[in-house]
Amino acid sequence: MSNIRPQARLPKAATSASLSAHVRLFSNQIGVWLGIICCAGFLIAGKVFPKVTQELQSLLNQQTAPLTNLTRLPAAWGSNTFESLENWINTYEENKVLRAKQGSLALAQATLVELQQENMALRAQLSLPVAPQGHHIAAQVLSQTANGFEQSFKINAGSRQGIKLDQAVMSPDGLVGRVLSVEEETATILLLTDSHSRIPVLGQTSRQRGILAGKNSRWLEMEYVKQANPFKSGEVIVTSGDGKTLPQGLPIGRVQPTQKGKWRVTPNAQAERLDWVSVVDYGWDMSVPSIPTISAPATVGKSSEVKTSGRSE
Repeated sequence: MSNIRPQARLPKAATSASLSAHVRLFSNQIGVWLGIICCAGFLIAGKVFPKVTQELQSLLNQQTAPLTNLTRLPAAWGSNTFESLENWINTYEENKVLRAKQGSLALAQATLVELQQENMALRAQLSLPVAPQGHHIAAQVLSQTANGFEQSFKINAGSRQGIKLDQAVMSPDGLVGRVLSVEEETATILLLTDSHSRIPVLGQTSRQRGILAGKNSRWLEMEYVKQANPFKSGEVIVTSGDGKTLPQGLPIGRVQPTQKGKWRVTPNAQAERLDWVSVVDYGWDMSVPSIPTISAPATVGKSSEVKTSGRSE
């Protein structure tokens, strides 16, 4: 007898499983190739028939738009919820800070009222005049002139609105300048930084006086200062009220020493950033008296004539 054994036959279940695996692999390959062919066909059709492709794409977008919007709803809802929660937390923190500031401001306001009442009582006992309040006239800045020769701007208020010469011009940060010339509907404002500007001032803490001069730059310079070190570095400079051109206490800026031994003031108000200003009428006579002019005699030997503005003697 031969030693050859008959080969074992595979079970039918294994054979069918192997066949189905081959069929699935073949079908997947066919699907991949069909997808590639379809993509290539769409690309070629887009080049050959662009209008038809655009219409098909538009139709497809219209049909799938509701489904796309529906899928975006959860993400949008989550984003809005997170943003609302973050805003609520920020609002809560800001509210805590504002409540703390409100308490300190209420205390400061109460202290200020008490000081004002005490100041008024002391002024009444000493028979001192009450500081003028002033009438404010709001005006818009029309144009500005800022160069090495002039620092000024024009406003849309004039004599018809009650603007007068040498009235103080203020911003929320402090004194800006004074009225230089007045027309019926406009006025020209001379800035503190102009080289022709001279303002009597004093240190708010040291009470030392001086004349604040413009230099056609961003800085102001103190002149006619008596002492060597009259001011404190960073001290607030205000108007002194001397000469009754401006009331006392209008804030201007802070003073700093220079390397040359002089004192320089940085104004609080930045004129180039101003859109609106307030012209203040304190009810004073701001007009400067005219200086008499004396004319030389016309002929030697004859009686000389002295002429003054408005009359002759």
